Amino acid sequence: MLFKIAWKNIWRNPVRSVILIVAITLGIWALIFINGLTTGMINGYMENAIKNRTSHIQIHSVEYLAEKGIQNYFNTSKVLPTLKKDENVINFSPRISISGMISSPVSTRGINLKGIYPDLENQVSELDSKIIRGEGLKSDLNNPILISITLAEKLNVKIKSKVVVNFQNVDGNVTAAAFRVSGIIQNVNGQNDEINAFVPINNLQKLTDLSQGEVHEIAITTKDIDRVEEFQYTLRSKLPGNLVIQNYKEIAPDLELMGSQIQLSLSIMITIFMLALVFGIINTMLMAVLERYRELGMLMAVGMNKAKVFFMVVLETIFLTFVGVPLGMALGRLTIFGTASRGINLEQWADGLNQVGMTSVIHPALEGKYYLVIALSVLITAVLASLYPARKATSLKPVDALRKL
Repeated sequence: MLFKIAWKNIWRNPVRSVILIVAITLGIWALIFINGLTTGMINGYMENAIKNRTSHIQIHSVEYLAEKGIQNYFNTSKVLPTLKKDENVINFSPRISISGMISSPVSTRGINLKGIYPDLENQVSELDSKIIRGEGLKSDLNNPILISITLAEKLNVKIKSKVVVNFQNVDGNVTAAAFRVSGIIQNVNGQNDEINAFVPINNLQKLTDLSQGEVHEIAITTKDIDRVEEFQYTLRSKLPGNLVIQNYKEIAPDLELMGSQIQLSLSIMITIFMLALVFGIINTMLMAVLERYRELGMLMAVGMNKAKVFFMVVLETIFLTFVGVPLGMALGRLTIFGTASRGINLEQWADGLNQVGMTSVIHPALEGKYYLVIALSVLITAVLASLYPARKATSLKPVDALRKL
């Protein structure tokens, strides 16, 4: 009987009840969408960084991590067979990585010169997909080189332009070599990506006097990113002890830091929403109680005890929330589902986003557990907010309430 009375009470003033339901619905929708959008941004940032900066795992020599010199290489003869046999490895790319100076008739700039196997590198970092002008390193040009669009603008060069790169060989002697620009790539990983230049590893081995199989790093992508650390420890037991195996979190601590900062921001936003919801419910239910002051006094006068009056007001709040929560959840889920596949295009801000290593197309995503967390948070908040109006209803005296006009 009490449930029936509480349900009918909330529709005695339908306008006020509908406004509160709409507020709850829109609030939950906003929470879900903001969470989904932020999660999509984090995922995009991490995928971009893993693909272009860190891969899932990288292998270096101990000496190379201490000093990134050309002489601190390692031999892949005992490493590559292990990686080829491991079912957890999807792709891997050996690289030579050295510092140098690149010159054109206009300017000279510092670069990070990477010698790569084009096919293997493309499988790990999708390098060919970043080329916006020209072609890849399989060009017929003599000594082809890929440079970033920013670097090309600073050097004032174009496709087939000649550039000279100075660097040290393995003996410590300065070597100069001429290259032809075979392609220009779009910066996709912030300002650090501007200084990267790519050449075929065979060409760089000849110029640096490094032997076949001598590299500075191997980038690896695995099947399951959630089990990277487990695979990392397994790999350590299989490879020589003079090699350091690092996962993407160790290589780029900023990835985990950014994720934690954004999650903190989300927690603050959820807290602000809950506080707003608390005051909205208190205001609405307090008005409902004061409007029915005489009626509540009559109910108490004919035998309804204070506990039932208290529970009735709480029930009214719960019923309003039960109507708003499913509507907000459904609206939020539809929004996430509708934008997840095609993404939200922020192309007009692409340059700025690329500078901080983020993609211009964001695919909102939200795990199922977050829907439950939001729903429970709203329900708990609604119940807590109803306690004051319910307490106010039980504090009245039946005689005074009946005399009230």
